[in-house]
Amino acid sequence: DTVNDWVVRGGGAYTGTSIDGVWQGTTVHLDTRPLFNFNSDFNVDMRWRSDGANAWDALFWVNIDRLPTAWSAVYMMLKDVGASQTLEVYGKAQPGDGGTLLATYAGLADDFIDTRFAFNVANNQLTVTIDGTAQAAFNYLAGTPNSNADAFATLYGGQMRLDCISINSGTNGCATTTDVPAPGTLLLLGLGLLGLGAARRRV
Repeated sequence: DTVNDWVVRGGGAYTGTSIDGVWQGTTVHLDTRPLFNFNSDFNVDMRWRSDGANAWDALFWVNIDRLPTAWSAVYMMLKDVGASQTLEVYGKAQPGDGGTLLATYAGLADDFIDTRFAFNVANNQLTVTIDGTAQAAFNYLAGTPNSNADAFATLYGGQMRLDCISINSGTNGCATTTDVPAPGTLLLLGLGLLGLGAARRRV
């Protein structure tokens, strides 16, 4: 639709690359636009892998602004630990705190993995599905927001390899995606916001 779904935080050009349809991450923050409060149930479908073992090497983050007094942040880190990968899910109840580890999934394939993060916003609950297998649901943290400007999701990480991401209210947008012509940037990744339609694209 010629409108960018993701923007470089602070402005400027995006310098990431796409190789054979896979985005090679960079150490800049890419934030979703337009701003959206993520105040109803939604899913985040990703097909991704990490080539790094450190925190922040491959990360997806979403700020959930359910109500003016009930902000939450949840972020997922994928780490390469040799012959396998580990996925860690963290939560924050206050913008300035260090984050709390909520769940760890070890022994994942050392390859692209398909993940779904299904948010039940009314109950502060998250269900993670990895390569088609749903894990036990758990609660994330809720706290106090500092600004409505926090109403976005973020991709970050110089070691992230991302084949697809879809933010939606139902259908897995990464299950049936096909390549679309793109100028080699992540800015064409699909994002359904208001109404959370199942927008989907690949890099």
